[in-house]
Amino acid sequence: MKKTICILILLTFTVPGMSYAGAYMLGNFGFGAPSDTTSSGNWSAGAEFGGIFLSSLHPTGGALSAGAGFAVSVPKSSNKVPSYNGNLPASMSGLVPTNDYYDGNEYEINACVGAELAPSFFLNLGAGYAWWNEDTVSDPILGTRYLVDSSSKNSVTGMIGLRYAIQGFMMGLGYHTRRGVVVSLGVAFN
Repeated sequence: MKKTICILILLTFTVPGMSYAGAYMLGNFGFGAPSDTTSSGNWSAGAEFGGIFLSSLHPTGGALSAGAGFAVSVPKSSNKVPSYNGNLPASMSGLVPTNDYYDGNEYEINACVGAELAPSFFLNLGAGYAWWNEDTVSDPILGTRYLVDSSSKNSVTGMIGLRYAIQGFMMGLGYHTRRGVVVSLGVAFN
């Protein structure tokens, strides 16, 4: 997976250089993550770098785009690991109710491709890989919480969105499977 992403990043920077092309840099901000992805939390921030190039592969001779990025999601404060008093005694394992909490931020690497639908308007599709740590903590037992389990989690992610690009400016709006609504703003240049 990491090798594939490295190849995509390399292509992102070399393919535009072999044709009539421009590059772009975007910052993005995500909010409103789906309720079943609470590690994505209240907000996320990321960056994407890529290229826009004219291509004979486009059905109408328009432009295509390709990019790669990195994002960090901050968990909701109500879902961060509460203080606990050591590990759950083995004799109590399976007998107490537990809750899952996100131990730190969630990170994601991704790749994105797009095709021009109309002059300067692009439809973009993306895929990525997210990872985070998760702790399972017991509900208070006589006022004390215990750590039940600690593990690393991961997920494949997806994104769909629209972007508008002109010389010197690029903006976008999309939906991400873990980060929710994602707003992008950046620069496009030759």
